Amino acid sequence: MKLICENAADSGLPGASILLLFTKSAWLTNEQLSNQIRSHMLGNFEDVAGILVNGREFFDVSGSWPVAFTIWRLKDEAANLDPNRAVPLIDLTWLKKDHLASIPWSDIARTDGACRGILASEESPIVQFGEDRTSIREWSGRP
Repeated sequence: MKLICENAADSGLPGASILLLFTKSAWLTNEQLSNQIRSHMLGNFEDVAGILVNGREFFDVSGSWPVAFTIWRLKDEAANLDPNRAVPLIDLTWLKKDHLASIPWSDIARTDGACRGILASEESPIVQFGEDRTSIREWSGRP
């Protein structure tokens, strides 16, 4: 992903490269399994925006797990990005297909108002993925 973004300018694409990712959210956590890819991404890309949705609600998948839609901007080494930083994502896992189907998509002003209402809802907190937290095992003192 990084190599493609770095070479975009050579292909005639203007401006800073933007990367849109649609993935399971697990790699954004501090889990040992995903540390290498997380560190590489966060060390080279600035997080621009992101949301979480319930995968089962919008996709034909087994299980119920959060899916992350994220937007990233490639930065050069001078940006000195922290590869261990938390990534803020808006938690929309409560959102249902019916909510989106009820938005008047053909009316831009009403669409904008409906979307702003969803984002401003108390049900849409910003979750810091990768923030250091006490594990349940540590908190409870039990295996």
